[in-house]
This record gives sequence, C-alpha cells and structure tokens, in this order.
Amino acid sequence: MAVPIPASASTFLSFNGSTGVFGNDLTDSPMFSDTIDLGALPVGWMISATISSTYQDGLQGEQDIDFTGVTLNGQAFDIGSSGQNEFRFINNAVAQGTTNLFQISGTSGTNSSYSGTINVAPVPEPATWMMLICGFGMIAMALRRSWRKAGEVLQAV
Repeated sequence: MAVPIPASASTFLSFNGSTGVFGNDLTDSPMFSDTIDLGALPVGWMISATISSTYQDGLQGEQDIDFTGVTLNGQAFDIGSSGQNEFRFINNAVAQGTTNLFQISGTSGTNSSYSGTINVAPVPEPATWMMLICGFGMIAMALRRSWRKAGEVLQAV
C-alpha cells in the first residue's frame, strides 16, 4: 500500500505495513524539512529504519546532504557516518498507534537525494514467551529422562 506524502512532489513513501522505502529528490533547495507519515501501526510494534545519502567525488556542492535532524516519533536516529556517506539508523523504536512520523531535516546541494528503508514487526506477547519457555523446559525434561533410562540399561548390562 503506497501512502501519499503531502510535503512535496518529490518526497516518496512506498510502505506495505511491514517493509518499505522512502526518500526525497531535492533540487534547488539549500535547506529542507520533510515529514513522512507511516500511518497507523499497532501500538507496541517495533520499527527499525535506515536513511542514507552519498555524493560522488567532485560533485559535493551539487549532491551533498548533511542531515541536521532525523527522528521517528521524536526519537533521534543514531549516527552511522557523516561526510561523503551520510548514514543514520534506528532500531526497535516503538510504534505510536495512529500516527508514526519521520521528521527529516538538513541542508542539501542542488541535485541531491536521500533514501531509506523501514521494517516493522510485532513484538511477541508475554503469553507467547511463556509458552516458548515452557516448551523448552518440557523438551529438557524428556531428554533428561531418556538419558537416565539409557544409563540404567548400561548399568544393568
């Protein structure tokens, strides 16, 4: 499901509810501030995302982007690298329900762009974790019993 973005004609988001890509082709704008809305996501689901931009040697003035702020629901992205290869990332941010917003701002050259990826996944509920742990415990008990019986048979021989 593609979600329309009102910020500008060149900002894009293609998101199917679990994975997606977003970005912007910036032209003739030395400063930018974009808002990208992921829409409604179940509260508590985890969101991980990356955003990057790069420029070719000799074309810094045209293609360079310097991110001054990248957030998801107010939580800042971590800085992976700056300079020729700008990279930011966020892992396991919590979905907010009806509105989940990327806020991206910075300075750019006259022929620059950025792009990013999104991954959204549900978090297992406590009951699911408990069933998993109990299942491993039952397997361990069954293995222990089989080892005891094997040991008793060897001792009888």
